[in-house]
Amino acid sequence: MSCDNMTKENNLMKSAYVAFGQNKTLTEKSSSGGIFASLANNILSNGGVVYGAAMMYEDDKLQCKHIRIDKVDDLHLIQGSKYVHSRTSGVFQSVKKDLDSGLTVLFSGSSCQVFALKHFVGENEKLYTVDLVCHGVPKDNVFYDYIDYLERKAHRRIVGMSFRSKRKYNLYILERNSVGKTSERVITSRKSAYYQMFLQRAGYREACYNCRWASLAKPGNITLGDFIPRKDEVEKYGFDKSETYSSIIVHDSKGNTLIKTTPNLKLVQVTIDEMLSHHGNLKQPSSVTPKGKKLFFFYKKFGYGSVQRWIDLSNALRNILRCITFRKRIK
Repeated sequence: MSCDNMTKENNLMKSAYVAFGQNKTLTEKSSSGGIFASLANNILSNGGVVYGAAMMYEDDKLQCKHIRIDKVDDLHLIQGSKYVHSRTSGVFQSVKKDLDSGLTVLFSGSSCQVFALKHFVGENEKLYTVDLVCHGVPKDNVFYDYIDYLERKAHRRIVGMSFRSKRKYNLYILERNSVGKTSERVITSRKSAYYQMFLQRAGYREACYNCRWASLAKPGNITLGDFIPRKDEVEKYGFDKSETYSSIIVHDSKGNTLIKTTPNLKLVQVTIDEMLSHHGNLKQPSSVTPKGKKLFFFYKKFGYGSVQRWIDLSNALRNILRCITFRKRIK
């Protein structure tokens, strides 16, 4: 059997769902449908442990790192999207120790992290893995240079950051001033130099542009992503426009067991082809856009200040054009 035929056969064994978690208290801090929170709650409620990425302020530095949680009260720490590379130092050893102790473990991360973990611990019936429809992540220095830029500009320390809410792509930044008082500041994606570079696929880790996992051949038991129903899909499946949905691709029997035993999930099964039509990164890796190349050039040459000035000017010009267009319409 050819490799292409084997791939098609394996894909036929997979199942795809559009879904959301019905426990709103549990999923309100999630970026979309709250599926990971629901799965994690299931594992934690049955005595297991969960590993996921968290934004932590440690050693006078905001960083993204994988952490271990063993109670539902800490679930909020690993909810939400992180558009930055997560460090996993010491985490694989911790997962192995938990598995050797007989604990059920749910690990969530990028496909490359899931693959590395499974290579380290081997096959284990107690290990469940969730990976992501991943666009790629910026290099560490691209993120930390942005943090440094924000801190120097505002004369405050950045001690927390969230990359989006359920419906808005904003940076929610927690700042601390010189006397220790904290406050939140919101920067819309349209006005953020870092966010614009991320959306234009600029400054990613080199491996992301050649990612072997940018396909349906994922190493996780389950793959999660965002899902925004199109008009025809709303009519076909009766999706609620006021709800936020997640994509679920189940790759094997373990993933199917986890999905089917997790309570409070609203699942609508769709075809693999329908799911693929929503996710370009299930077909091929990201590549830098022409605008992204320009932004990254200015960042490397002059720093984030120059990128931000370009974005500010672009937004100002866009607003002027909107005003001109509006005045023409009302004449």
